[in-house]
Amino acid sequence: MQPIISNDQCCLEVASRLKRPHYGSQDNPIRIRDDEATELPQKKPRYSSHLSGRITLSQLPVEILDKIMSEIPDQRTLLELSLVSTVFQGVFNMNKWEFLRSAYTKQVRLGEYSQRNATRAISTHIEKHVEGVSVLFKATWEGLIYQGKLEEAVDFIKDLEYKCHGNYDILLQSLQSMYDHVVLQTWEAWAGAFTAVDFLVKKYPTNGNIREIQKRLLRQAVSRRQEIIHQSTLEVEWNNVYSVLEKLQSEVATQGKNGDDDEAEVVLATLTFAIQERLWYEASLQVRRLITLNTNIDVKSLVRKLETICCGAISENQYDDAKGAMDILLEHDIFREFTDISEAVITCVQEAIDNIWEVWDTAKGTRWASGHNIFNSVYH
Repeated sequence: MQPIISNDQCCLEVASRLKRPHYGSQDNPIRIRDDEATELPQKKPRYSSHLSGRITLSQLPVEILDKIMSEIPDQRTLLELSLVSTVFQGVFNMNKWEFLRSAYTKQVRLGEYSQRNATRAISTHIEKHVEGVSVLFKATWEGLIYQGKLEEAVDFIKDLEYKCHGNYDILLQSLQSMYDHVVLQTWEAWAGAFTAVDFLVKKYPTNGNIREIQKRLLRQAVSRRQEIIHQSTLEVEWNNVYSVLEKLQSEVATQGKNGDDDEAEVVLATLTFAIQERLWYEASLQVRRLITLNTNIDVKSLVRKLETICCGAISENQYDDAKGAMDILLEHDIFREFTDISEAVITCVQEAIDNIWEVWDTAKGTRWASGHNIFNSVYH
């Protein structure tokens, strides 16, 4: 058997051959018997009492061995572990391609396996190792999506068209299979699905199956919108969140079954996430969208959000973003004193302007010295 892959060599051929019992490689022979005992810490048994103390690899539950292999962060280590013993090799062979897909995806997410390397490996091995190439393709796609690199993911597919020639359709079928009849659960999964289907529709505009996938995906997104918008955004790339919410806004507006209320719900979620990410310009856009919808608005809450946007932009020396957000307070009647608004809203707006002024007054730079019309309004 050849040595484990080098840095510039694909492991697909090695993985394809891993079906016979083998202990290590010629360059790195490993001798671990499956019945060799391993000393474990004396802990409370998790599965059964006979697992405490000295056990052998063959005694470990399959789910533990499966968990070990699925957590491995790179394909090199995964392949090496599969050569340690017939027990690990047996577990590896049961779910070989999923283990490799998981390992490759982790490497792409961490930037340890580049898009260029994946493209080269796929174009080189696609004729002989279709299944393995499909795994690498899906892993690279998922890794790029996880990083929020949606445009790069599309470029990755386009680049393969010129390098895989007649085999390109195989990859597009793999892409379609990732999101056909799949229940999506995460921001990354939704972003990946929308990005993939939009690309496939443009590539094959007359393909009825792809159109049906797109329709099903959009219907599912609208019906599950509350589940989607209430997902945690912790450690999620903003590009993924924003792309999903933009698609959701558009489709909810198109369907328009419940007036503007459903759309306002999604817009408000986008506004909240934009403020969380300190994207002040984007946050201001969402405020404007919310105001134009024919729906009941919590004006006091919106004023506080505008105050946060203004103060945040000023403190980060983003003059145009701050000015744009402050303009909103002057342009729309729902914030203006001479219109029919409650005393509570008037007080809230006044307090917000006072707080914005305190931050503005400490800003450094000549452009901040010119002030803003809001400070000359009836509120100030």
